[in-house]
Amino acid sequence: MFRVPILAIGLMLVLLVVAPLCPWAQAPPVAEFKIHITEPAYAGLPVWIQAELPQILTARYPYATDPSWFGTNKIELKRDGQLLAPTSFPTAPSGGGILDGSIAPPNSPQNRLPLHLKYALDQPSTYSVRWTVVRHQVSGTPG
Repeated sequence: MFRVPILAIGLMLVLLVVAPLCPWAQAPPVAEFKIHITEPAYAGLPVWIQAELPQILTARYPYATDPSWFGTNKIELKRDGQLLAPTSFPTAPSGGGILDGSIAPPNSPQNRLPLHLKYALDQPSTYSVRWTVVRHQVSGTPG
């Protein structure tokens, strides 16, 4: 009768003690990079953001036929300190590139994303942007 709770407690202790010691349980390294806009930004007009990404994190837009899908790149936008909700587009289901890949032609610009396709930039204001890149590592490949 007491075996199940004891087993559950024992399993929790094993996970708490062993998981931090396992290499596959460690947090991935974090690389910082700078972002900027390349041209003046105006309400209601296209705004592209550019990143100074290391080669291993290169962004190649587009990632799918949905224009607001940025693959493994996550963009968050605040206006006057308030987080904005992303714009959604009605699109047909489509696949993207192979693991973390894109469907961009080889000669397409790199490390830039169209902020105006993810968020409605319809008001003059002060905006702040956070660009996060998440890469999925396949077992046995370099980080």
